[in-house]
Amino acid sequence: YPLEGQNNRLWRNYYNARLAHMELREADAEMLYKQISENAAASDRLRAYALGDWGAILERSRRIFESGGREKAVSALKSALQILPDVDRKKVSMLQSLCGVYARLQERNLAEAYAIQAFDLAKKQTNVYEMVLTYDRMKSLYYMTGDWKSLLGVDSKAEELLAGFAQSPPFLV
Repeated sequence: YPLEGQNNRLWRNYYNARLAHMELREADAEMLYKQISENAAASDRLRAYALGDWGAILERSRRIFESGGREKAVSALKSALQILPDVDRKKVSMLQSLCGVYARLQERNLAEAYAIQAFDLAKKQTNVYEMVLTYDRMKSLYYMTGDWKSLLGVDSKAEELLAGFAQSPPFLV
């Protein structure tokens, strides 16, 4: 297995970008994600992962409100979604990020639409952890818009999902 093949080097760069992202070295991560997403030698899955993770950085409030921030975030995330098949578990987090973009922009209908898509896909994948995270996104949306009734409704649905998994760490759910 040639670890020095071009796509393999790009995957290694991707994991270095993920590490930088987790260490909050966002400028380093963003540079690597952008390079990978623009590299013609990158596999479709790798390109989609880089675009999705770059979109997650761009989703943050301080980036969304920069000039062109919204467009960059939406473009990266939608491009990633077009590439990945529904069975890929990362697709749910990309839909959640789109929900976050539109929630920050106070575009409730679009935010809810992407949250519903994320939840439905997580349910189709039987991914309870991501279902609960999607409910959490929805709770944030309802909090920002002052819709307390919807917030409490989603909160109780999340509690119901978690009731059967109270003793299991998320990676086992």
